[in-house]
Amino acid sequence: MNRKHRISQVLREFNLTEHPLLLPGGSTQTFRVGNAVLKRIRETSLENNHSLILIQWIADFSLRLHEDGFRVPKPLPTVDNTWITPDGWTAWTFLEGRHASRADIPECIPAIVAFHKALKPISKHPLMDDNRTPWGKADRWCWGEKPAFVEPKLRSLVDQHYALRQPVDDLEFQLIHADLSPEIILIAPGLSHAFLDLSPFWGPPEFALAIFANFSGPRRGDASVLKYFEAIPQFDQLLIRAGIRMLLVMEAVRSDVDSWLLDFISKPQLSKHCFYVKDDGGVRLTLYIVPQLSVTVSLWSKRIEVTVTYTVGFNNSGTNCTNLPSILPA
Repeated sequence: MNRKHRISQVLREFNLTEHPLLLPGGSTQTFRVGNAVLKRIRETSLENNHSLILIQWIADFSLRLHEDGFRVPKPLPTVDNTWITPDGWTAWTFLEGRHASRADIPECIPAIVAFHKALKPISKHPLMDDNRTPWGKADRWCWGEKPAFVEPKLRSLVDQHYALRQPVDDLEFQLIHADLSPEIILIAPGLSHAFLDLSPFWGPPEFALAIFANFSGPRRGDASVLKYFEAIPQFDQLLIRAGIRMLLVMEAVRSDVDSWLLDFISKPQLSKHCFYVKDDGGVRLTLYIVPQLSVTVSLWSKRIEVTVTYTVGFNNSGTNCTNLPSILPA
């Protein structure tokens, strides 16, 4: 079934009649259809390998959230009264707004607090403890023991963060949004701030603020924004954990890529069109890190780059790679 025909079928499944408009950004295609948004959920879309189940749980409790100082999309059912189609499509109410900017940070903080106050009564879903994705691994590492192996290019930064980490006390764990970048917060005149794409993790709500701070400041080379977070209890220690978490997400992805490449050498499964050389000479490829999750990954591990170069014979033209093994399909 071609994509256009499938989208038409999805519209019928949600009883939507207006023309779909492709929205920019996101890791998967998302369409606006009138006052609804269609989004396909993959196995790890919510940074958890049980995303197809968790999204239905999120849809259920989203309807019950009392929106006081924040907005969230509300789920729309299919004609069969389910929250998701058999192949992962969901529908949500469209929310007006632009992405948050640096100037919006002071007003985002109380909205994040209000959002997590509403999330506090939600019980932990059992599948949150079976998170085997890079994000799940990194989240456990930032609170617990450092992984046995860290990529040499990351080791110094990781070690520095762990050396600064100290115990934190009197913080209550609850359901949090653990992917709070400015891009998933919407700002609209006269309306409360909106939060999209809940990534469900269990932690202190202050940690969600630290994740937002890390996205908004250090990751963009602007530590000056951290002044807005000074009143958050134990913020320095939570920011250290947010930094560890982000660094070790890369490490967890790297180890998955490493394992995949070892398998690739013995059983090639990708075509030459999956491989690209970046302008800086590094290697980029699109692959399935876990089943049904297609992502583009830059390979920062020198050993992996050497392995790929040796195996496939990259050029440095910045275009599709040539000289691939003849056993690979075109």
